[in-house]
Amino acid sequence: IKDPALASWLLDAAWVAEQGDWAQTFTIWRSEEPPARAWIVGESHVPNPAVLDEWSGDPRDILRIIEKARPLVTESRNPEQLTMWVEAFEPGWVIVSQLADPQLKARWSSVDRPWESDALIRPAFRKKNEPGGWQYIEVPAPGHWILRLEYEAQDAAVGTGISVIAWAGWMIAMLRLGFVCWRNRLFPSRNETET
Repeated sequence: IKDPALASWLLDAAWVAEQGDWAQTFTIWRSEEPPARAWIVGESHVPNPAVLDEWSGDPRDILRIIEKARPLVTESRNPEQLTMWVEAFEPGWVIVSQLADPQLKARWSSVDRPWESDALIRPAFRKKNEPGGWQYIEVPAPGHWILRLEYEAQDAAVGTGISVIAWAGWMIAMLRLGFVCWRNRLFPSRNETET
């Protein structure tokens, strides 16, 4: 499918124009395997790790990394949690095809021994200092690991708190207004009784 508008939206318009027709052509591909949400890629398969942080805009850079990466088994009980089983043979990274969000927290657990640690989630494949689309997490060491990602919606909690305070303020104002109206009916002011 040739779609120049989609190509310009997804990629840098100048780069798409330079590349010609192939960069504007998309293929719908149906995989026999279930889609992967996360991959592990070893250090030896990423000759230039800087591409994880800042991306040129060329999709081939990402495809070269993903084609050497191994898909991970993932489990998600709800939209706020994602668990991955990671078998690392060398230092490397877990790449997650999920939008980067600062409210997402990650934690490593060792399968082989009792050990847990927070993990630093970084935005992956950013174009110049843009926020980034996916995310990556450095593997602590070779071994068997469980990586848990959990979304802690702090902005929703703050919004709920503000709403509760606002509704309480409205309720107090309405009760006070109702009380003033009730009092004025029971005890009319002197000016009203003289007329």
